Amino acid sequence: MFHTDKYFRINLTCFRQLILCLSVAFSVSIYAEDMPSFEQFKVSEISPMTLKEVDFDSHTDGVYVEQSWHGMMATVIGESANFAGKFYILGSGCGTGCQHNLVINVETGKIIDTVTSGLGLCHQADSSLLIVNPRLNDFGDETPDWAFTYYYQFDGSEFRLLHKIRSGYAGECVFGQ
Repeated sequence: MFHTDKYFRINLTCFRQLILCLSVAFSVSIYAEDMPSFEQFKVSEISPMTLKEVDFDSHTDGVYVEQSWHGMMATVIGESANFAGKFYILGSGCGTGCQHNLVINVETGKIIDTVTSGLGLCHQADSSLLIVNPRLNDFGDETPDWAFTYYYQFDGSEFRLLHKIRSGYAGECVFGQ
């Protein structure tokens, strides 16, 4: 302990813990502000069209998708965009801790891209932000070395990685898991 006077004593260990707690709280607040948000990536409009058909020839994974997911495709016909204004994301399990997700343009039916996730996706119809593995916090304190939450921006044809982090998404998912 060190003493400033006989009435005011500060335990150095407590003082260090206080400084550490304040530093963590400050860095978490800065960190939360730096994380991508759906509001930062709003799209200008949401297509009024619905998915009429899926063009399996439009993507290199089309044959696999047509053979493996054919029964599921009927369930998405008539669906509205649920991602980035004019896209529909359809996900299906591909094994334990594996989801294969298609990004389909609702106006053309073309499969634009595929995204693989281990713990789901989080997305909104009015935003081009895609969060892969938002449920990373399901692991609790023992997150596996391979597990990350990824934040991507979609430009209509490809995804650009914005951020990669070892903790899950704390917000609410409008679409996805």
